[in-house]
Amino acid sequence: MIQNNETKKRTFKPVWRQSILTFLAFLFFIASVTETHARGNYHVEVIVFKQQGSTPGNRPPTFADELNSAKTWQSKNVYLNTYASKMRNSGKYQILTHTAWGQKSAPYSKSASKKFFSNGISGFIKVFATQLLIADIKLNFEGHSLSERRRLKLNEVHYFDNNGFGVLMRVSRL
Repeated sequence: MIQNNETKKRTFKPVWRQSILTFLAFLFFIASVTETHARGNYHVEVIVFKQQGSTPGNRPPTFADELNSAKTWQSKNVYLNTYASKMRNSGKYQILTHTAWGQKSAPYSKSASKKFFSNGISGFIKVFATQLLIADIKLNFEGHSLSERRRLKLNEVHYFDNNGFGVLMRVSRL
């Protein structure tokens, strides 16, 4: 069977077009994945707690936060309520604070910091976005300090601790 040039062109064009469309879809997917944390607003919920009977530590360091005009707004505690109830009912933990806030997604220098100055807790928690979502925690309580920067996954509960107290944190999209 002999094929003419017109038949060859018709069979070649759909394959060529499909390859281009597949390549463009792949590029769009990569761009959306790498920018996934760089847009939108977040709901951040935190429980700061201590284990009953823990002893005070030495004088903790003070943490300096970069001041900026970024703001947070109050939000409802919704995701960590079950954890808070179990901790209270166990008698093993004292919840120092259970709070939630909303904030815009931004890089470190432009992201908001949630400041803590109550129930013996001082310091801040900053959640910021690059290509990844990151939490920067710098808190003091009864002579113990917690200073940690960690990558977060959306909608997962993360646990931070030291000898004197701990933090449960969950970040989700608004």
